[in-house]
Amino acid sequence: MWWARDDLPDRIATHWGISGEADSFSTVGQAVLFPLIAAPLQLVLLLGIGVGVRQTRMMAHFAAGLSGFLVVIGFGTILAQRGSTDGGGGRIDLVLALSLATGLAMAALTRVLLGAPDPLARTTEPLPASAPRLEGPTATAGAWTGAIRLRGSARWIPLIVTGAIAPRTVNTLIASQRGTAPPTASQ
Repeated sequence: MWWARDDLPDRIATHWGISGEADSFSTVGQAVLFPLIAAPLQLVLLLGIGVGVRQTRMMAHFAAGLSGFLVVIGFGTILAQRGSTDGGGGRIDLVLALSLATGLAMAALTRVLLGAPDPLARTTEPLPASAPRLEGPTATAGAWTGAIRLRGSARWIPLIVTGAIAPRTVNTLIASQRGTAPPTASQ
């Protein structure tokens, strides 16, 4: 990424509103940190959730796809602004399309490599005789539910994530009520 630094504007657009106009800016260093931190962090968090709910292989596809998406959208939006003087220039629509395609490809590749079963496929094998059964009327449907039990220091993960997200969320809500833009990293 640093090889393109001389071609990048001082302020890098990092978010675009629904109108397509850049509405949040960062320095190049801050913009580069987003995919470097966000992609591995969410990968670990999603795989941790997968372990907690005993669906690691199913969650791995989503985690890999989202990581691929975040890396391409993060670095792609920076590279798309090469040669721009104001930050926010470039073909962000192409970056978004490439990011979505990369995310889907990563999810599909993970599925092939892990060989995850189809969640909608029905098994043809009978239940073992020792499998627990719930007696009830024949027309009744039932569902199993489980619980996630976080142990040790893992109990702090939801609090840390909420603490990291809450200030920016509150700031954005207050700014939207006032009709002003929330402060950005460059302000």
